Amino acid sequence: GADNKIGAAIIAKGSGYGSNNKTDLQFYVKGTTGTTAPSNVMTLQAGGNVIMQPAKKLYLDGGSDTYISETSPDNLKFYVGSVNLLSMIEGGTNVVKVGDGTYLGVGDSTDFYMHHSTNSYMTNGTGRLDIRNQALNQDIRFSVNDGGVTSNILTLNAASSRVGIGTTSPGRQLTV
Repeated sequence: GADNKIGAAIIAKGSGYGSNNKTDLQFYVKGTTGTTAPSNVMTLQAGGNVIMQPAKKLYLDGGSDTYISETSPDNLKFYVGSVNLLSMIEGGTNVVKVGDGTYLGVGDSTDFYMHHSTNSYMTNGTGRLDIRNQALNQDIRFSVNDGGVTSNILTLNAASSRVGIGTTSPGRQLTV
C-alpha cells in the first residue's frame, strides 16, 4: 500500500563487506506518501568524509535553531538562534559577511577590507589604506577608553571639512 513509500534507509555501497574493502555508508529517506524514489540526504565516505546534499542543514545543538547550511553553491551560512550570523561566500571576492550586513575580508586582491552597506568602508588594495564614510554629513571619529571613559581623540568633520583633536566640533580647519 501507500504506507510502504514513507520511511528511511541506510545503505552500505561497495564491492564487499570485509576489512579490506572500501564502503560508503549512504543515508536515504523517502518523502511523503506517493514518493517512489528514495532521496540520498547524506553519505559517510569510507575515508571519513561526510557529504550532505545541497540545501540540507547540519544542526549542532539538538534543536532547530543552530545550524550550518550551504544555501547555494559556494555559499556557507552559520545560524545561531535562527539568525544568520556569518556567511562565507566564494565568488570572485571571497568574503566573510557577518549577519548585520558588514563585510570583512582578508587576503588575495584586497589585503584587507571592511564594508558596511553603502555608507562606509576600509580597504587596503594597493598598499594605501583608504577609510571612507560615504554617508551624508557623517563624521569619522577615533575614540579611546581612558579609565572607563570614552574620549574622542580625533574627529574628521564631514559637514565642515575640519579636523578636531580632542573635540568633536572643530571651529577651524584644525582645532586642537
